[in-house]
Amino acid sequence: MKKKSASRSAFFNVRVLIGLLVVLLGVFLALAGSGSFSALAQVPKHLIITNSKDPLVPNGFDCALVQEKHIDTQENFRAGAILKACEGEG
Repeated sequence: MKKKSASRSAFFNVRVLIGLLVVLLGVFLALAGSGSFSALAQVPKHLIITNSKDPLVPNGFDCALVQEKHIDTQENFRAGAILKACEGEG
């Protein structure tokens, strides 16, 4: 019976490395799916639009309500204009 040498640690075992990569990939995909890396996560939540030049964006809109009103999931011109204004680009 052949003994494994003590210098070969479990970290360099191929099965352990593949398992570790699968776990890390799962954690990354879970974070990406939760929206942690989205651009909307960096939107300042305290911004209230006071003087909008865009007719689609209502004056007095509170950007903290974007997720509550599900504007971030809508695909229409008004929702896009509100998201753009809340990001500070417009």
